[in-house]
Amino acid sequence: MLRACLVVTLFAALNSQADAGGKVARGRALFERQWKTSEGLGPVFNARSCAACHFLCGAGGAGRNDANVDVLTVLRAGSIGLIDERLKSFASSAVLHARSTEDDYRRTRYKLLGLGHMLSSDMETLDNARWERVEKAEQRARQKSELPVINVKGGQLELSQRSTPALFGTGLIDKIPLQNIRRTTEALTRQFPHVSGRVVGRFGWRGQTRTLREFVVAACENELGLTAKDAKIEQHDPILHDQWDLGDDLVDFISVLPRPRQALPPGLASRNAVKQGQQLFHSAGCTACHVKKLGPVDGLYSDLALHDLGRRLADSATAPLSDHAGKQATFSYGSGPLSPGTSREVLEIAAREWKTPPLWGVADSAPYLHDGRAETLEDAILLHGGEARQSVAMYRQLGRDGQQRVIGFLQTLRAPKFSELEAVGQ
Repeated sequence: MLRACLVVTLFAALNSQADAGGKVARGRALFERQWKTSEGLGPVFNARSCAACHFLCGAGGAGRNDANVDVLTVLRAGSIGLIDERLKSFASSAVLHARSTEDDYRRTRYKLLGLGHMLSSDMETLDNARWERVEKAEQRARQKSELPVINVKGGQLELSQRSTPALFGTGLIDKIPLQNIRRTTEALTRQFPHVSGRVVGRFGWRGQTRTLREFVVAACENELGLTAKDAKIEQHDPILHDQWDLGDDLVDFISVLPRPRQALPPGLASRNAVKQGQQLFHSAGCTACHVKKLGPVDGLYSDLALHDLGRRLADSATAPLSDHAGKQATFSYGSGPLSPGTSREVLEIAAREWKTPPLWGVADSAPYLHDGRAETLEDAILLHGGEARQSVAMYRQLGRDGQQRVIGFLQTLRAPKFSELEAVGQ
């Protein structure tokens, strides 16, 4: 009898492992799938697959600036004729998608970018050459920073961007209890009085999402226009068959993506230089926010809290509002108008707040910051303001040699090996 029980238990465990492996494989197939309109894509979307944006160093990596998400925020309401019902009042925000399944969307998009004067009134006369000229005008305007504030039809809109974050190790982040994050933030505030973190959630540039599942589902809807209810596979797929779930399987795949690693250089002298750079990183006060260990996760280099980083990094796209006790946010990124009574002073503070991005894997996730404006690690450091002013000043005082050692340390924080990533779900 005992032997029979052991056999049944072993069989169940093996079946469970096989099923888990099957879900991860299905998740990878869904992550890499080029979705079609007939399968639920759209009506507005930024890309046809998750992998189209998350690709640097392998499936699940960060993205380049051409994969950034555009966000429009109302600074002054007018008769804008907006495409999104959420853009109705002051401070409401919504994604301005790059593509649509509807023919007239591109015209509407350029009107919202303030480039409507370049478009003919007759849609039929807009040939590919005309669209190419409009697209180049947009690129030139972005390079000259002419688009961040757009005046259109009596209203005023702010255009901001969000870069694509790497997903490596997010399964571990998802398991960090919020109470651990709050305790760590409180301890850091006591140790560094000039720093005051605000805890909302674990994911998103403004910590707007609490769980990995919520993050994945929102990304499917915002980036692909794809919901679990509407998604379907048009043709028979050898991996997906009939038994798959968009949200569950994607989460199962993403949650087992390996964590980033530290890749130390060969040679004792080089390793000592990295160690010195890590010590200087600490002595400059960077670990007031980029704490090495958070809860059970070591090597993260983040407190996952929101911090005021100054006016240079501010944008008005709706940010989570909650008090420092960590109460539920009144709204989140892209969710619509603010609750009545929210003062402009509070909004100005929220516009300067950003979640501390984990630095593990940072050497392989350029460009940096929430909108990818920093091409190098040093650019990203020097753009910090607000609560980070003191650390930036101390970094400057290190001199060129000390600064290079800090950068050298950060450059050892690498993405997982490509071979590890390729093995996931295979």
